[in-house]
Amino acid sequence: MVKKPNYFIGKLSLLDKQPVCLFCSRSVPISLIASGIEFLQSVMQLPLTFISGWHSSLERKALRMHTPEMPSNIIYFPAQGIDHFKIPAYLQADYENEKLLIVSLWKSEKGTDRHTAKKRNDYLLKNYDRFLFLYISPKGQLAGLYQQAIDQHKDVFIFDHFTNNEWITENVVPVSKYNSKVLL
Repeated sequence: MVKKPNYFIGKLSLLDKQPVCLFCSRSVPISLIASGIEFLQSVMQLPLTFISGWHSSLERKALRMHTPEMPSNIIYFPAQGIDHFKIPAYLQADYENEKLLIVSLWKSEKGTDRHTAKKRNDYLLKNYDRFLFLYISPKGQLAGLYQQAIDQHKDVFIFDHFTNNEWITENVVPVSKYNSKVLL
C-alpha cells in the first residue's frame, strides 16, 4: 500500500494509477534533446501517469507539451514545500481537467536542495515500482538512484539513446518511441 504524501493539490487518486517515476539529469547532451522530445511526445500519448520533480530542461519541455486531451496524467512532485508551489500557466488546463496532481512531503520547506531531493527520491523508491530514466550524467546524483532501483528489483527503463549505452544492462529495459508500450 502506497503511503500518500501529506500535502497535495489536485486529484489524489492519480497516485493510484501506478505512476512511472521519471528522472533526467539536469545536464542533458545536445545530441539527446531532439530525440528525447520525440520520445516524450510518444509516451505522453500512452495511458500512463508520470511522477517527477520535472526539474531538467527535457522534463520541463515534456510538461509544456502536455495537454488535457492526452491520455497521460502528470504528478508534479517538487522537493520543496507545497506552500511555495504555484501551478504554471501552461499546466492550468491539465489541473482544471483533473490530469495534474501536485504532491509534496512538506508544507512550507523553501527551495530544493540535495537533502529534500534525496528524501523525495527515497519516497519514490519505497512506494513505486516503475522508473524511467531519460538521461543519467555519469558523475551525477541519478547514478546512485538508478543503481538503487536496480538493486531493489524495480522495473527500470532507460531511454534508448547512444548517450545512455553505459547504463543499459541485463536488468534494464531500453525504451524508445518504437517500443514505448513496454511501459504499460
